[in-house]
Amino acid sequence: MDPLNISITTFNCARTPVSPVSFSTRLLSTFPRSEGPSNAHRVFPDLLILSLQEVAPLSYSFLGSIFLASYFSRFHEAISLLSRHQAHEGESQGYTHVITRNVGLTATMVFVQKGSTAQVLSLETAGVGTGVWEMGNKGAVGAKIGWAVPTTPIETTDEDEDDGQEREESGVLDLTFVAAHLAPMEDGLQRRNEDWANIVRKLVFTPISIPSHLTSPGEPKASSSADENSALLPRPPRITPAGPRRLSDSILYQPQSHVFLAGDLNYRTSATPPSSDFPDIFSSASSDASSQWWSSLLSQDQLRQERKAGRTCHGFQEADITFPPTYKYSTAAQSRAAAITSAINPPGNESSPIETDTLSKSSVNSGEPPDASSGSKHPNPNPYAVHRHPSWCDRILYLPFPSWASVSLPSSSSASPDIKTSCYTSLPLLSTSDHQPVTLWLSVPQIPIPAPAPSSSSSTSAPTRATVVPSSSRSTSTSDDHSVTLNSSDPRLKPPFPIDPSWARKRAVARTLEVIVGALAWTTTTASGLVTLAVVFFSVILSLR
Repeated sequence: MDPLNISITTFNCARTPVSPVSFSTRLLSTFPRSEGPSNAHRVFPDLLILSLQEVAPLSYSFLGSIFLASYFSRFHEAISLLSRHQAHEGESQGYTHVITRNVGLTATMVFVQKGSTAQVLSLETAGVGTGVWEMGNKGAVGAKIGWAVPTTPIETTDEDEDDGQEREESGVLDLTFVAAHLAPMEDGLQRRNEDWANIVRKLVFTPISIPSHLTSPGEPKASSSADENSALLPRPPRITPAGPRRLSDSILYQPQSHVFLAGDLNYRTSATPPSSDFPDIFSSASSDASSQWWSSLLSQDQLRQERKAGRTCHGFQEADITFPPTYKYSTAAQSRAAAITSAINPPGNESSPIETDTLSKSSVNSGEPPDASSGSKHPNPNPYAVHRHPSWCDRILYLPFPSWASVSLPSSSSASPDIKTSCYTSLPLLSTSDHQPVTLWLSVPQIPIPAPAPSSSSSTSAPTRATVVPSSSRSTSTSDDHSVTLNSSDPRLKPPFPIDPSWARKRAVARTLEVIVGALAWTTTTASGLVTLAVVFFSVILSLR
């Protein structure tokens, strides 16, 4: 069966509304071309995930609801433009919005191809603040999807009804997407690691109802004959919560779930801010004629070092980094990005993303060595701000397919259990942010992850949520001792930090503080808030007369 294609993009919006055309144009450029003689059409992913940080000003983000509507609507419009482009290429599906959730300034948005809405069987969400007083100026938000996989042939035994014949059974693939924003600054390494620990301790998922537009998207008309795309069996029933769950069944690390982490993780290439001789950091790299002038900086990347030391993002993997640092771009670089965008996309063109490679060839994003002198006449002046070390703050990571699942696959299965990654890259700079967006394309095998052998999962509670797995995955052909050796280091079985049992109370308190702080900030820093405050003030004065 074909793998599930997922596109994940992380973007620090710098609290500024995004241009739908600019964003969709950059995102479209990462979709691969179809194989074939013409190589003309783009391949659109089954699932499209956005991880957003600094999505809006603090007051709007803390108040939430209608205050964020205009900011999220820009991304809805960008995805709608992609859907139009898909229709222009002869594909009529387009995308449907599944869920948007935010905790303070961090948000995640999930979109699915319209033809696959019936595959969404369950939804869960989670959120945690790691900022001041655990508020959401920093933190993480997650969305977990139960995805119906295509029918799978399963071998039966002589004891089964079919007497050794193959039957077909459906399964559920758990997909967990987490958007995160960790502590900033070069000297904030320890705080970043602490933020990660608090995310693991307090990011607890709770089930929610599936939106009505997904539960009843419209049934196809009856037909006298079935085509090759018709379902051979009814799809699995949608999953609804059945009674209380154990807390251990709702945490980030689950034995039977894929987990994808994307965000402004803020890990830097130095532990101290740049000194007055900042341009010298480019001297050795700039003398290198190769385009990867930043390779010396990559060797100093804190996230790689901390992951290797087992202090953060435990068990997660990352595709090879083949793009320059994504932060921090100067205001001059943002101005150049605006000029380039205007040149190829004149104002007033809001109908479709632009099919062009011009953006990727701009000097702002070319990856060529910058000029340390920052002279404006140089064809590629230094695009980075002088008060920050250029760093790969924006990252996308994932948990690999668990080893016990590979061992448990049926012998007749021809599908590879490996998650395949491609197009891990930064997108051309937008004029509204000092971060580049980063995107990753993943192909995930549509194979439900089986439960680990009891001996290998003894250190954690087995999930109560049942998934249908091949019968051979429940066999005992693999010895328990081998299973323990194979799986003992997987954080799905033994999470690196224990659950905080008071996570719900702490989130409720933090949410109350967010509303108070958000309201105060809105009434004192926005025009509409000041007008409202003046009206209330004079109303009170008049009422006292």
